[in-house]
Amino acid sequence: MGLLTALNTAASGLRSTQVGLDVVASNVANANSIGYSRRTVVAVQSLAGDRTTGVRSDTIERVLDTALQKQLRLETSGAAGFHDRGIVVGKKMPDRERRRRPP
Repeated sequence: MGLLTALNTAASGLRSTQVGLDVVASNVANANSIGYSRRTVVAVQSLAGDRTTGVRSDTIERVLDTALQKQLRLETSGAAGFHDRGIVVGKKMPDRERRRRPP
């Protein structure tokens, strides 16, 4: 491994680390934001033939809590059902009250 190859490998590692630090900073800054989900960086090795020439940041992925999402969907769908029933009942109730009132 030559000096230039070693420096390029080190520089690619520093670039990948910088991307990771940026994502961590974003996670910390948005930790209390409603609806924000944590993100992580996927780092992969760079290859030239059969030799590793460094590392690169492949993708930034959202980390989701599937159990929490399932609970949110259940709660949201249940609340929507109650809301729909409330609208229907709200429309029917005045009609019934009008019929009960003496003229």
